Amino acid sequence: MIELKVRKLGNSLGVVLPKEVVNRLRTKAGGPLFMIETPDGVDHAYEIASTPGIDVVILGNSDLTSFSGFPQTDDRYEDLLTRVRDATYMAGKFWGNAGQQFAAGNKLSPDSRFHQNGPSNDGWVPPARGNLVQPAAQ
Repeated sequence: MIELKVRKLGNSLGVVLPKEVVNRLRTKAGGPLFMIETPDGVDHAYEIASTPGIDVVILGNSDLTSFSGFPQTDDRYEDLLTRVRDATYMAGKFWGNAGQQFAAGNKLSPDSRFHQNGPSNDGWVPPARGNLVQPAAQ
């Protein structure tokens, strides 16, 4: 997990992404990142996921709960998750959730590859500090 701090940038707020996060998300300065937080976003999930340059679509789980009115344990909420997952995979992109509670214990957990506030399910493991493995000589 990487903790990010919200900073004031002019009249706005933003975060600084560490280099390892930028590389993992395959993004760059000015690159788009989308977080779906509303039922309207769910309705446009395929359009969002199909946007060139988008590699990861994540759900803002608490915001989706707030804007949809469905608790995260509700079947209708799970349907929203499923629709975004299906649209994202149909577009050939990675799907994830902001909430780490979706990393395990939910029937969609095995499909959730990225968690903003928790572990990933893509097999990536951060190297131990001071024990970086050097590539083999060729």
